[in-house]
Amino acid sequence: MREQTAKEYLSTIYMLASYGDVRGSYIAKEMRVSRPSVSSALKALENDGYLTVDRDHLIHLTKQGEQKAEELIRETIDRGNSLRIISKQIQAETDISTAGIEKKREDQLLCLLAKDQSSCILEAIMILSRRYYSVRIIDIAQFLGRSGASVRAAIARLEKYGLVRRGEETTVKLSESGKPLAEQMYRQHEELRNKMAENGLDPFEAERTALSAQNE
Repeated sequence: MREQTAKEYLSTIYMLASYGDVRGSYIAKEMRVSRPSVSSALKALENDGYLTVDRDHLIHLTKQGEQKAEELIRETIDRGNSLRIISKQIQAETDISTAGIEKKREDQLLCLLAKDQSSCILEAIMILSRRYYSVRIIDIAQFLGRSGASVRAAIARLEKYGLVRRGEETTVKLSESGKPLAEQMYRQHEELRNKMAENGLDPFEAERTALSAQNE
């Protein structure tokens, strides 16, 4: 199994295990892949000694699997930290300030969102909605590396501003007022994302890192 696929599955299993039992169906739902794909990946990981599957079809990481998952997670964090340094340098060189310009309601709202650190949630919903049919709170939390509680609090504020709407089963989507604001923020950070992509980061990961960096 290629390293990237192993990373995705091991990290997901490691995360799900912190909440309780892990089954193939849970992994398929979390990663949004087919059950046959999960079965094939699990068999390869089991052959490599990273996990075992018991009689009840519950998945358990071996000691080797836990160590590998933790190693992969640390590598992701270290890589993200390095790219945040790059992003801060780019932000220092790119003046997107609106100081001295008469602000419209949208600009004032953008400042408010940046101040209470919910702006990245709005942009993350737009990014994820382009990839998935529906966007869940857990998807946003995992994408940004934030806790579910902090994401729910931010969404409550965005809902109060009329920028998002709640759906079924903890899903959320942009309102008609929220879409142009999210797109405006996306354009403001487009150069930052492009620079990180040029430094070798996957475009999807560049988006996530840029969003995380802007509120630090």
